[in-house]
Formats: sequence, C-alpha cells, structure tokens
Amino acid sequence: MSTTPITHSITRLQIAPTASRLQRARKIGVALGAGIPEGFADIGLLIALSQLRISIDAIAGTSIGAFIGALYASGIQPERIKDLLADRFQHEDLRGEVKGIWGKAILGQKDASDFLSDLFVDLTGWDPDFRDLKVPLFVVAADKTSQQPIIIRHGSVKNALKATMMSPAAARQGEGSLKGGLQLADGSVFSPLPGDILYAEECDYVFGIQAKVIQSEKKRDIPFVKRLEPQMLKILGWETNTDVSFSKAGCDVLVRPRIPQAMLKEEFSIEALAEKGMEITYDAMTEIEQTESDLEKSVMRREARIMNQGSSRTNGVIDEQFDDIVEYLKNFGEHIKDFTDAELMDIFPSFTRIFQVFWDRMITEYPDTEQLREVLQDRFPTMVEAINDSPFFKRCLDKPQGYAGDYQMMNYVYDDTVFEATSNLAKLFNYYIFDGPAANAVKNRAKIIHGVVQQRLSQLGSLSIASIASGPAREIPTTIHLLEGMPGRIQWTLLDQDADAMAYAKSNMPKEDQLTSNFISAGVLELVRKRVDLGPQDIIYSLGLFDYLNDKVATKVIAELYEKLNPGGVMLIGNFADHIVRPIMEAAMDWHLIYRTHEDCLRLAKAGAPDSQHYVMSEPAGVNLIIVISKPIQPFA
Repeated sequence: MSTTPITHSITRLQIAPTASRLQRARKIGVALGAGIPEGFADIGLLIALSQLRISIDAIAGTSIGAFIGALYASGIQPERIKDLLADRFQHEDLRGEVKGIWGKAILGQKDASDFLSDLFVDLTGWDPDFRDLKVPLFVVAADKTSQQPIIIRHGSVKNALKATMMSPAAARQGEGSLKGGLQLADGSVFSPLPGDILYAEECDYVFGIQAKVIQSEKKRDIPFVKRLEPQMLKILGWETNTDVSFSKAGCDVLVRPRIPQAMLKEEFSIEALAEKGMEITYDAMTEIEQTESDLEKSVMRREARIMNQGSSRTNGVIDEQFDDIVEYLKNFGEHIKDFTDAELMDIFPSFTRIFQVFWDRMITEYPDTEQLREVLQDRFPTMVEAINDSPFFKRCLDKPQGYAGDYQMMNYVYDDTVFEATSNLAKLFNYYIFDGPAANAVKNRAKIIHGVVQQRLSQLGSLSIASIASGPAREIPTTIHLLEGMPGRIQWTLLDQDADAMAYAKSNMPKEDQLTSNFISAGVLELVRKRVDLGPQDIIYSLGLFDYLNDKVATKVIAELYEKLNPGGVMLIGNFADHIVRPIMEAAMDWHLIYRTHEDCLRLAKAGAPDSQHYVMSEPAGVNLIIVISKPIQPFA
C-alpha cells in the first residue's frame, strides 16, 4: 500500500493537533460517520491506525459507522473486517441490497437495520452484550418522539445496531437495549459524526471520518439523491438540520474522503471504499507531522524575534522558500476566486499552514506593529483588500462601537461565520482566525460558565448571577437549555455600557419560568464609583473586560465585585495570555489587548480580594486565563 499523500488534502486538522500531542495521548477515541454504502470507507481509517500502531481506546458510531465500530469492538481486526465484508458483498444480490438500501428505507419499503444487524451476528458468530466487547462502544440512535440523540451503551449490541440503522419511516419500537417504549430510528439524522461523546468519555485525542458523496472527481457537487434525503426526512416529520457542517464536528482530526457517485452506482467495491479511507488517513498523519515541524519553526522564529527586538532590522533578505510563499499568496486570490465553499473547506488546512509560515517570517522581519502594518499595505494590497471583504475584519477595523471586540464581533466568533465574506480569500482569512486559539478560547470560556452554573444550582437550589460587561451574553441561552428539567431558579443580572449589546442580549434572552433577567446599562467606572448596586450575588463573572483594564482599575473592579459576592460565592475573571494570533490581531486588525501571565492574574486577585481563596485556571485552548476567586463562608481567623 502506498502512503503517498493524495493530491488534494481534504483533512480537517483542528486545534493544531501535533505528532507529540498524539504520542502523549492517554486515551484515543475514534468516531465513525454515517452513510450507506459510502460509510464503508470508515474501515480504511481503522486499517490505517492499526498499521500505524495507534491504539484505539473507545469507539462511537452512528448508522453504518456503528456497524463497523461494533465489528472492531467485538475483536475483529480492521483488515479482517474488510476481507469479510468484501467476501460477503462479492455476490450481486448483496451488492444490490446495499446500493439501494437507503432509498428504499426512506420510503418504508426496506429496513437496513434487519439486514445489517443480522449480518453483524453472522460475521461475529454471536450477539454480544456491550459488557463483552473488547473496546468500549457507544452507539447513537435518535428518539422519534423527542427528536433527540440517544446514546446506547448497554444491553444487546445487535439491538443497538437495529436502532441506529432503523428507517425513520419504520413504526416499530427500539428493542432490548432500551426500556420505556422509545421509538428509535437512524441516529445520523442528528449525529452524523458523534465525536463529542468520546470527549465526554475522557478521550483526549479523537479521530473522526465522514465520507462525502460527490458527483465526480471533477464535479464535486452533492448528487441529487443525497440532496433529496433531508427533504424526505422533513416529509416524515423529522426537523433535520440540512446545514450540518462536518468541519464543526468534535474531533481533533476529521478526515472527509470524497466518494464519486460512480463508485456507488456501479459494482461498488468494499476494498476501494476502504482504500479511500485509508489513503486520506495517511494523508492526515503526514499533515500532522508537517504541522509539528511548522510549529517548531514558529517557536524558533518567535524566540529569535524576542532576542532581537532591541536591535535594528537586518537587510531584509528574504530567502528563496519565503519568496515562493509570497508569490503563492499574491496569486492565490485569483486562483481560488471561483471555488465553491465545499472546495474552500478542502484547502483550509494547507492554506493555514502556508500562511502561518508567511506570518511567522513577517513578524520576525518586522517586530514593530506599525511598521508591519505599513509593509502589509504597501507590499500586499490584495491581502489587505481581502481583509476588508470580511464583515468580521471590517467591523474590527471600523470600530462602530468605539472599540474592537464589541458584541457583534463576539457573535461572529461564536457562530464561526467563515463564509460571510464577499471574496474567497477573505473566507480563508476568516477561517484562519475562527479556527485559531483565540477564537476557540472565547467559545471555551463560555462552557466554563455552563459548568459552574450547573454545579452551583444543584448545590444551592437558586442562584443570583451577575455578568459584568456582558456583551451578547451568548452563554446564557445555552446554559438555560442545558439546565432543562433541573429544579431551581436563577436571577441573572447583565451589566454593560453598550446599548446595542444590551438590546441584542434582551432579544435573545430565553423565556423560561426558571429565569429572571435584569439589565443594567452602565460601565465599570460607575460600578467602582458605587453609582450602581448589583445586590448580593452567588456568581459574578466578567470574561471579556479585564483585557482592556490596567492593573489599577482592574484591582478596584475586583474589590468592588468581591464586596457584592455572597459568602461561599465565586467570581470568575477572564484575561487573555499571549498567543500566536496576537501579531495579526494588532497589525492587521488594530485589536490591542492587555495580556497577562498566570502570575499577573494571581497578583490582581490578591490585591483586589486579599482575604479570598483564589487560583488561576485556563480553558482548554490554554489562551484565556480564568481567575477563580471564592469568598469563604467564614472569615479567616
């Protein structure tokens, strides 16, 4: 088998997974995606990981992905799975069975669940219980009544496979593994790739595969039959999301093999589909190794820049490799101007790596932000124009609210608005930012609020919460949704000086009996000057304010907020640490923050709340530091 990377990488590398990080992983998970018969490409991922001696500690699967994952979890090696299935499907009647199975199933004429769950028992020789499997397995089905994903991890594996592959048109109930008369059906309706389950099971590195059917290698549009499926589901009463973006799936490495329709229409080959999955997995591993190398070079360049900040810039001789990259970027916009969004997704990772090499060199050559901005405008006008084609970048530069990072900027980040731009080059720059550590930190810090509120509400039964410089308050609707069915009441106070931000937050506040919301239009200086009274609070948090406050003001704000904290209450203060995207924020976006270290944050906590218990944590991206300040129930003696 050749391990040469295929021509166009369609690998999605998230949060810069590196070879060393993979080697350090304590628990590795694999998420196997849906799709019949293109999902047989999932076998290729398992084969490649086996050949690379990467252990698999947990598997989550939906539909055909659950079927393949169950075969592996029962103890059958990937190469053997391929051979067994290839042998079974060499007969024309079985190939025809699988080729038309979904189209018939959607109309209620045929049910894939019976055929494939029986095949599972036939190939393994028994119907194991989940407890008997060699590797932990999580099978995802969908509840037809509530239209919510159902994770099956107990009972008969065969019955679980029936549930996850059952046609939405079928009327019968799920069997065996679940009680309560749930009406179960194909889990891919809501969870085409269940990577998030594996993180919840404490996997610290997750591979995922989701095959994508295209018309041909030259014409990459989705075939009509595949585009029709969501409409058919809607007719059956399923409120599906037709805009599922696999780029947002919860995986460190997501491979997306393109399967030409002809491979499925003709006498499809299990071997050929597995080869597709295997090739792209090897391509992904090559990219990881290249990313590792690029990151090492990036660190070296950064250290060189710090060491040479006091000296004048050298002659500015650009080596031949860098000159090639410059030429590439200059012509890149013209080359990709007619690309579809799907084609852009294929080149996102390679563009990011190349652009990072370019950017590392630029900030080494021009460590002064103002000088770097002038060089960009003078030498790379196409790049500057592209930045202005992005609503995100343009708003940052225009500062309609008087500062960068306003509520709409945060909305762009939360919504991953990569494709809201008038040029393809601008979309690539959007991707570079939205997939970077700073944007991920913004989204991660909101998740911390979800967890703290859930924990405290379960302990106290009712909560008073205050958000300072609340912005769009995107964390509140999600938190309330996660608390559904949990007893207790919350009074949530939002304070912000931006009237537009407050109006947005009001319009998006959940209408739930559990929640009472208060809105205070004021700035932090009015808080410090005691012109605003928050009242006593159980939780106070401010995640995007302190990056703009000097130490003196920050200390005063912490002291004032700590005074409002109930005994036993907790305060969360966010502050950005230095990060790799900082130079582009300052030079290309005119977005300046006050960056602090772990020690800086501890000093603020001690100065503002000297009698508190406090420590500093960071969200998973390691970019946003969170100062956690707790008020003791009893004062220290």
